[in-house]
Amino acid sequence: MTSIVVREAKDLNEYDLSSMLQESMEEGFRHVSRLLQDYADGSNRFDREGEALFAALHNGSVIGVGGLNLLAAEQGGPSRVGRVRRVYVLQRARRLGAGKLLMEAIMEHARPYVSVLALRTENPAADLFYQTLGFVPAPGNETVTHQLLL
Repeated sequence: MTSIVVREAKDLNEYDLSSMLQESMEEGFRHVSRLLQDYADGSNRFDREGEALFAALHNGSVIGVGGLNLLAAEQGGPSRVGRVRRVYVLQRARRLGAGKLLMEAIMEHARPYVSVLALRTENPAADLFYQTLGFVPAPGNETVTHQLLL
């Protein structure tokens, strides 16, 4: 698993996520299923200004996905908070740098648009992973478990 490339996925329909969907469902995760459903029904295509969806590829196959949504401000003006969403890396690509490369692409893309990145996870391994990237726990928040000041 040497050359992992991360690129912005402008059109999710260009990528085959079938094995990723199957594996994520077998693990009990709904990330990929929700990503595909939201993309298909148009409710979240990561296509508003400042938003992006990324795919980690190895030999042309998708081994990871993840995106950035901008949270709308409650009362006028642009939000300075970005939400990391739908991050999933195939089991065989974990601990090989795919997740880190994916998150680095998301964080780099987010910098011009937001001052805070937020995410939610209940997975202990993901908790540790995000903390190694500089995210800190956000106790007392019902919708966010971790945040990172950019």
